Amino acid sequence: MEPVFSEPTEQTSPVLISQVELKNQQKANLCIAKNLSMSTPETRKQLAKGMAKVNPDSQPKKIVEQMANGSYDLYYIEQEGKMIGYATIFPEKDTLTKRCYLNKIYTREDKTQNGVATKIIEQVMNDFDEISLIDTIDEGQESKAGMVNTYSRLGFVTEDGVGYVWKKPV
Repeated sequence: MEPVFSEPTEQTSPVLISQVELKNQQKANLCIAKNLSMSTPETRKQLAKGMAKVNPDSQPKKIVEQMANGSYDLYYIEQEGKMIGYATIFPEKDTLTKRCYLNKIYTREDKTQNGVATKIIEQVMNDFDEISLIDTIDEGQESKAGMVNTYSRLGFVTEDGVGYVWKKPV
């Protein structure tokens, strides 16, 4: 994936990273929002609104507040100006290895099985050297099986039988 714009900063967040093609051969925009502390209240409100439309139970206002404090980054895909999936990540700071924790992945119900989650995870894999999954599989048995297959296909392995970890090949 070739970046469309430069690395996001507090002043430019959120930004378009690239245009992706989903399984249904429709184009979508992959975006990232980092540390929203310097963003406008309107930007934060729009992100929370988009997240709520993907999954109203995900506590989007709380997540956006944590992002404003610098705790989380948000990777999301939008299509025709509407958010259709997102993931929250917690990047570790002050480590030699670029490591993050992938917290939650949500896809709008009518967009599941289109590669939305895969495209987001692939971008996170591109940006980090190591990823640990935190409580990402909690939706339902069908969703759980699909995500387990996605993680396995992308090279994640179970560590200590608790979660999944991915490390960039050297």
